[in-house]
Amino acid sequence: MKLPKTGMNPLIRISIAILLGVIFGFVGNAVISDATLEFVSGILLMPLYRMWSRMLNAISGPIIFLTVVTALLNTRRIEERGGSSIQVIARYFLGSIIAVALALVLTWPMFRLGYVQLEIGREVFLEVLDEVLGIVPSNIFEPFLTSDTAQLLFLAFAFGHILNGLGDRVDLITGLMRQANVVGLKIADLVSRLVPIFTAILLCLEIWDGNTRLLLDLWKPLVLALAISSAVILGMGLLVSCFVGMTAREFFAKLWEPFRVSIRTASLDQSFAAAQQSCIEDLGIEAGYVKVGLPQGLVLYMPVSAIGTIVFTLFAAQTLGVEGNAAWYLAAVVMAVVVFVATPPVPGANLLAYVVLFKTLGIPDQALLDAMIFDIVFGLFANAANQTMLQMTMTYQAKRLGLLHRRKQLS
Repeated sequence: MKLPKTGMNPLIRISIAILLGVIFGFVGNAVISDATLEFVSGILLMPLYRMWSRMLNAISGPIIFLTVVTALLNTRRIEERGGSSIQVIARYFLGSIIAVALALVLTWPMFRLGYVQLEIGREVFLEVLDEVLGIVPSNIFEPFLTSDTAQLLFLAFAFGHILNGLGDRVDLITGLMRQANVVGLKIADLVSRLVPIFTAILLCLEIWDGNTRLLLDLWKPLVLALAISSAVILGMGLLVSCFVGMTAREFFAKLWEPFRVSIRTASLDQSFAAAQQSCIEDLGIEAGYVKVGLPQGLVLYMPVSAIGTIVFTLFAAQTLGVEGNAAWYLAAVVMAVVVFVATPPVPGANLLAYVVLFKTLGIPDQALLDAMIFDIVFGLFANAANQTMLQMTMTYQAKRLGLLHRRKQLS
């Protein structure tokens, strides 16, 4: 099997990988004996999959930490301009939670779960409290070894806040953190080139093991997530365009180029320049605000990714017979947002976020392979859509703060 060239459109590469995985999976089932399939799966494919998981686990912890710390270091400029970085971060969280809650309401009729009563007692309360307080690690190394997202975020926010508070006195350390983050992003880019290979491997494993219940219906959450995300983007675009005094058509035209670049390249690194130019030159947002808010938001604001997560989670839970109640749905909404805050920018690394989410919600591990496939395919759209949502949010805030230059909008 010859891999597509690196320069090929990532969407085409992954589509080819999915097609090859399906072909090898079903053809293998038809013409190869069960004993041979079991041998190939157990001796070759499963070890490769475990290696992939270990690789993601090894790089994810440091990248989560570095991306959050770097994003917080960038918020120092917001404080210098008289703004509040805490309010900015809180606004990102609130916006994502509203989008996910809306997605939950729209998804629930299609993927409705069995309902169980919630019994709240002293032991249950203490267990929940222990889980919440568990974000504080027993030592600073453990979260990196276990890739515990909640604990890594706690350490990163604490460390970033301390560095911001010390200001110029720790310029050497902040410079090293930024350089380390650049290295981490480069490693992430190199690992992403392996995604098509492991997409095909995962599909073969699913088909040969007979675990195709989720796989065959994977189109349902994909279509629904795309529809809900598109509706959210359209609705927000109409509201923001009205607020800033532009026609909807004009507003979306100014957002199109960075969205197109992100879809075509499947890389926010390559679309960042287009997004920055769109914000400053086309939307008329003050340049200083863009240079601070755009890189920070790309790390901390992922509403469309969270929408996809809640849709797939409900789909997997219903298919596998998981029961839920009000507390379950509340946990699903909050976790869908939290686990995507500074998730490593590695295609497929969101599998780690699904591990945390599924463990919390009691969803069987067999859904993880399908979650990775869903995340890879939906992520091609979600990354571009997250960026578009961020541009809309920044346009709204710039107008509210008097940082929107109407002259540039009309040029």
